[in-house]
Amino acid sequence: MLGVGLNSGWGWWLCLLLYGIGLLLAMWAAPWRKLLSQRLLQHLFLGATVLLIGLWQMRAGISPGLSIHILGATLVALMFGWALAVVAMSLALLAMVLVGHLGWDDFPVRGLLMILIPVLVSYGHHLLIRRLLPKNFFVYLLGTVFLGAGLSVAAMVLATVLLYSLADVYSLQKLTHEYLVFLPLIMLSEAMVNGMLMTGLMANYPNLIRTFGAKNYIDGH
Repeated sequence: MLGVGLNSGWGWWLCLLLYGIGLLLAMWAAPWRKLLSQRLLQHLFLGATVLLIGLWQMRAGISPGLSIHILGATLVALMFGWALAVVAMSLALLAMVLVGHLGWDDFPVRGLLMILIPVLVSYGHHLLIRRLLPKNFFVYLLGTVFLGAGLSVAAMVLATVLLYSLADVYSLQKLTHEYLVFLPLIMLSEAMVNGMLMTGLMANYPNLIRTFGAKNYIDGH
């Protein structure tokens, strides 16, 4: 479990504070009226949440808390915006706890490392690309989706290493040999899965992606 060794002490409380603030802000900023009034959006939101649960159960790792799996943060952040992405991923995390795959003590740690940091990195990267580069189908696919997914999971891994080493959960040497060394592979896997899923949506249902839209990236308006 990701929260191993962090069920008490300053590290756990820091995670609880940061994730709690992020979740409250997300719930305040989320477009609830739009979500509740559009059935298609509701289906997409619930479907993405179920997809996340499935992705998170397919994980590997050596030591507890150093699991490797697909996050999907970039996919949901680009589809729904950062606020609904945080809510959807939090619901998926809650489901993992309720079915017994994780403990309640893991919730704030995973919430910060697996949800809040990757979503904010993905969405912040999207805003930066949109501001600096031309609005183009391939710029969005390669720059925003593929690169953003890689950066999001890299941020999670680096934050995990920093937190676990400072909190004396694992030594920096152990974290490097059992987790950090796999960073290029983790980034590539995350980029490929998010990229393939988003490519299918962009090709068939571009208007369902909140941060995309045919007028901006296909028509060039």
